[in-house]
Amino acid sequence: MPDHILAMIKDFLSKGIDVDTMSEEGETPLMAACRAGAYKTVQLLLEQQADVNAPGENGTTPLMSAAQGRLCHVGVIELLLEKGAKVGTRDGTGKTAVEYARANSIEHCKKAVELLESNAAKN
Repeated sequence: MPDHILAMIKDFLSKGIDVDTMSEEGETPLMAACRAGAYKTVQLLLEQQADVNAPGENGTTPLMSAAQGRLCHVGVIELLLEKGAKVGTRDGTGKTAVEYARANSIEHCKKAVELLESNAAKN
């Protein structure tokens, strides 16, 4: 997310908007930031007590949002795990964050799978 989006989120938070408010699309600001790989925004939202495990409308968590798609945002995944993200949670389709990351054959997604699998044993 560009810096102007981060500034906008800071402005919203300063006005008392709930950090876990769900959008019309069924996701929280943290989920959107994770999906975009916006590390600084994720960090800010977590500092503001965003729920690291809050599910979206279809049960998708911020960790799943960071793990899915072509990018597998490893830095964001690491941050979420440090803050207590649950690896074994299943969404409405029955998938976990590990399964989303496994769906990608890109090299850095393999690192995400390893990271998630090693943390799954701890959850």
